[in-house]
Amino acid sequence: MTHNYSGKNLLELKKSFGTGKAGFDGNDWWLKEPFAESRAEKGEYELDLSNALVGLTFEEQKEKLKDGYTPAHPAIIAEAIFTHYKKTGKRLCENYTLRTS
Repeated sequence: MTHNYSGKNLLELKKSFGTGKAGFDGNDWWLKEPFAESRAEKGEYELDLSNALVGLTFEEQKEKLKDGYTPAHPAIIAEAIFTHYKKTGKRLCENYTLRTS
């Protein structure tokens, strides 16, 4: 899937999408972690949100990525998932988790 990432960090995305059915779940352990305020460069990203790498360690997953690909920033993944749900009412990655950078 291709996603046009806004450049918002996770804290900004939480404000935009909220918590609950269409947004973040209720946990807040990550709010004060450094990655919550970090952001990737704004732009278009090609994402693989399939469950093909589930069950592999992070190092094993990185070995299976196509040349030139790196694990995506968590804000890119979160925004793509929430935006897709907002547009379609369909959940992505509902029964599995993805690893991010």
